[in-house]
Amino acid sequence: MQMGKVVAVRDESTAKDKILPGDIISGVRLVYDAEPAIEIDVLDPIRLPFLLVHTIEKANKPDPAKWKVELKVKRPPSDPSVKKDALVEVLFTLDWQDQWSSNDEVPAAPSSPMSIPQLGIAYLVESLVLKVTDPALTEIQKGDVIEKISVREPTEKGSEEKWTNWVKIQSKRDGEKVSDQWAYFALYYLQLQEHPEVKVQLQAGQQDRATPVDGRCILASRESRLALPFRDEVGEGRLVT
Repeated sequence: MQMGKVVAVRDESTAKDKILPGDIISGVRLVYDAEPAIEIDVLDPIRLPFLLVHTIEKANKPDPAKWKVELKVKRPPSDPSVKKDALVEVLFTLDWQDQWSSNDEVPAAPSSPMSIPQLGIAYLVESLVLKVTDPALTEIQKGDVIEKISVREPTEKGSEEKWTNWVKIQSKRDGEKVSDQWAYFALYYLQLQEHPEVKVQLQAGQQDRATPVDGRCILASRESRLALPFRDEVGEGRLVT
């Protein structure tokens, strides 16, 4: 899914007065002391906090306080004569505050952001598909936006399927509807709850496509529904991209 905007920076954190609300994280590298930097994949913003912790733990260095995070963010230019949509990229070096690793900061409500406690940053996650890693999911394509979600409830074998009502994955910010609640739904619908299948309703990114979806074709309104089976990723949580 797509990285959304930073919405909060903790006071007295290493990011204070550097990272601003509205910034979009575009690149992350971990650096220990004078060793070569380690590139971290930011394509999946849901896994980013885990990847940072996992990489540091796997490196098994003696002093966690020596870790630095090189963070690239995109933001509007400071020059008022430049168009606001022409974002500029800025690089900051932040301290890794390992003492915050025990903080269990999870998106507790649909509009809640994703958090990196060790950096004191929280950001939204947009349900815009950037990449499809499972070749079997031909119904989903890059550029699609997941707008609604429904899950099949666990039932006894042989009994009739039961699905929950459709739930919108949308917020209203500054008077505009945006699909930026994926952090909450990815956690509670795809990881913490035991649902056999998930259906999503899409806003198709490619207007001219006519791929059959769940036995039906994409509607004229460019909305579609399909069922997504869960897929385990080596104990690192269930991912749907």
